[in-house]
Amino acid sequence: RRKAEFKALQSQINPHFLFNTLNAISQLAILEGCDQTAEAIFSLSALFRRCLKKNDSFPPLREEVDNVSEYIAIKKLLYRDRIQYRCDVDSSCLSLRVPLFSLQPLVENAVQHGILNRKNGGTVIICTEETDEHAVVTVADNGVGIENAKGRPSLGEHSHIGISNVRSRLEEMVEGSLEIESSDRGTTVTIRIPWTGGLGV
Repeated sequence: RRKAEFKALQSQINPHFLFNTLNAISQLAILEGCDQTAEAIFSLSALFRRCLKKNDSFPPLREEVDNVSEYIAIKKLLYRDRIQYRCDVDSSCLSLRVPLFSLQPLVENAVQHGILNRKNGGTVIICTEETDEHAVVTVADNGVGIENAKGRPSLGEHSHIGISNVRSRLEEMVEGSLEIESSDRGTTVTIRIPWTGGLGV
């Protein structure tokens, strides 16, 4: 059912129309001397291209990290040094198969509700760790924490939907798990994927 829903969502957008339109807008931005706008459009185009061209809803972690990098590039154009990003993903985990768009919603939550609610912004870190049974992927931020986020009703409505979606797909597709720890010093989301479930490369 979830795969059918995702395919239906993909089919609502014509990729060729989308890419041609974004390309036209980026060329216009360059002609007008709006280099940062062009850069944002290129990043957005790359993000959509990965999503819409991907028939595989179970990509390697490498592609999920690339999605996050494009998202961060767009957000940094808006917020500059208020958003810092570090990726410490071990090369041995890059081939790990994970559900499509497992990381980007978690990073978006960290940015929107965590570090942007701090006066001086903050940092999002993605890192990995290996145990005998699991690959562990962590998305951590040093933001205000879930309880202290401004507009918390919005946080509950949107972020919980995104996090619940990621959790359910992890559980159903790779027998994985997702845990959240949050305080006024930040939030950490930990994903555990068994090697037997996630290494179907």
